[in-house]
Amino acid sequence: MPKFSLENPFQENVLKSDTKFNKKQKHTEHKADEAKRKIVSEPVSKEKGREKNKVTMEQARQILGDDFYGREEVEDTFGFEIKDTEIPPIPYSSEELEDAKELGESLVLRISHDEGGKPMTMKRIYEIMKPKMGKDHPLLLDSDFCNDVDYYKNEAFFKEAPLKTEWKLIGSSFVDGSKDQNYVHQTRLLRDHLKSVGSLSAYEEQRCSDEVLRRLSEQMGVDWDSQEIVDKKKYEKNWKEVARELSELKVNVNHRRTLAEIIYDYAMKFKETKDQGVLKNDFDWSRTVSSRGEIGNIGMVRDIGARVTTDRPGKRHSGTGVISVR
Repeated sequence: MPKFSLENPFQENVLKSDTKFNKKQKHTEHKADEAKRKIVSEPVSKEKGREKNKVTMEQARQILGDDFYGREEVEDTFGFEIKDTEIPPIPYSSEELEDAKELGESLVLRISHDEGGKPMTMKRIYEIMKPKMGKDHPLLLDSDFCNDVDYYKNEAFFKEAPLKTEWKLIGSSFVDGSKDQNYVHQTRLLRDHLKSVGSLSAYEEQRCSDEVLRRLSEQMGVDWDSQEIVDKKKYEKNWKEVARELSELKVNVNHRRTLAEIIYDYAMKFKETKDQGVLKNDFDWSRTVSSRGEIGNIGMVRDIGARVTTDRPGKRHSGTGVISVR
């Protein structure tokens, strides 16, 4: 990670009740059994099977309660109105939303542009939210607080990468075991989690097999079991290419957030609940690749704003995990 002029301690925040864990475990085991019975050919649109069972925003709100972030929440958070024609249908059935509730997920409406037509990039989200969140709870750590921490403002991912208008189910906690893993093994755990809840397509699984991931690990000179860099020359030569390949795996493209998506989702949830969630003390590793070839992560919000950092795919940190999207 880049060095900052203030300390960046990682803190574990793993207080979970046995009841909640067991409930989630039983649910994921049930979904895994269902997934095994499914025959999926790819690429196939997931929309086809949902056409008959789509829900309205009112129905979705009834099912998810405070974990529904729709039109009202977007308008309240970002301060602009959304036209009816700009809101896509919710692509999930009531059963899928009930499953999401059991998993502790939120349904979030993302919007690609503001009412003036400006793309909702990370920069635009920051501009909108800076005066709204104030100095007590800034959205992003920047030079107002500490020097040399907002290098990211020169990156294309900050200035030029907009959101898509879409509905997404977002996890509220890290994928089990995904902290203290390098990017290869994080991707493996994300894949296995998605399969356990019936959200991994055959196409995604085939292109993210253990064989593929082992090849990428070996390509950058990293031992599969220990995750240690055993060939430094190979690592220095190949880590950028491996980072690119990993970021383009469909598992990560479809189920890992970009930096802009993470900060959008966080801004809306914090504005509504004042809850910083897992990003208070830890980092979510995105699929955004920086100009240096490293993969961006964001977190450690606390009271000074989220820190934006980047890492090579062979690195691992006790405070960096991955949150699933589906």
